[in-house]
Amino acid sequence: AALPWAVSPPGRGPRPARCWPGRVWSWPGRVSRRRPLSSRTASRPPRRLLRGYDLLLASRYEEALPLLEAACGESPQDVTAWFLLGNCQVGLRQLPEAESTFTLCASLSPLSYVAVYHRGLCRLEMKRFAEAAADFDRVLSRRSELYGARVNRAIALAEQKQLLRAEQD
Repeated sequence: AALPWAVSPPGRGPRPARCWPGRVWSWPGRVSRRRPLSSRTASRPPRRLLRGYDLLLASRYEEALPLLEAACGESPQDVTAWFLLGNCQVGLRQLPEAESTFTLCASLSPLSYVAVYHRGLCRLEMKRFAEAAADFDRVLSRRSELYGARVNRAIALAEQKQLLRAEQD
């Protein structure tokens, strides 16, 4: 089944919709006015998300958590909200929850490597080295120049006693 944010023309697979204020683009060149975006949603993020982000930056994770959870409930397709929630969970040392949150982020934004990188860090911290190394492999297949992914993959490989591969990183 296609995700709600994807639209499909007859006979074609899902394609992400491109959205601008007041318009929903269903297929290149055709504008649908049936589901317009409100100017509030299109112009700025919800207050809870902004307040949660501010608290997260101030390392006030206990206060940020309910706001970010509410923001995710209000906008379940918002990758940014889920990503901030995952970072808050890491700050609270709720690593299994953070791992599943970053997995959700990766599924919402499959072309992005950022959530996969952070999930790998969670798995590395939880001593699940094989899964962490797989995440860092995935990140490096997209962005081979990322030094942090290379170093963390080497750590995960060394912990698995794959010293030759770890040394290559």
